[in-house]
Amino acid sequence: MSSGSSDDTVRVWDAPRGAELHTLTGHTHYVESVAWSPDGAYLASGSSDRTVRLWDVRGYWALARTVTVSVGSSVRTVAFSPDGAQLATGLVPSKQDDEERSEKSLGPPPVDCLDGDARCPGVSEVLAVERPMCA
Repeated sequence: MSSGSSDDTVRVWDAPRGAELHTLTGHTHYVESVAWSPDGAYLASGSSDRTVRLWDVRGYWALARTVTVSVGSSVRTVAFSPDGAQLATGLVPSKQDDEERSEKSLGPPPVDCLDGDARCPGVSEVLAVERPMCA
């Protein structure tokens, strides 16, 4: 089991014992969401620091990749596709992003891709999926 925290960390737990196994550091703001890859090889974390981090958890507990999203003030959710080849991110756009996109008549936000990065075999894309702000 894993959790994101307001102390900018990702924690991995032994749920039956309630014991912390690992603390992953590197985000510079709240960790909003975490998700395990279907094969259990990677743990993704999304943060209000506008980054998605992909952790190699096959015994290394090492940062495999960091992607800074180009739109949004916060990465609120991360989720792997069932085959683990894609990682979707849900973003909350900042007011400034909304105003700039409106002024420039821009379409949907750009997509950030891992392009089969050798450091993360099997994970080919990080998709930026913009979510409207709640009123």
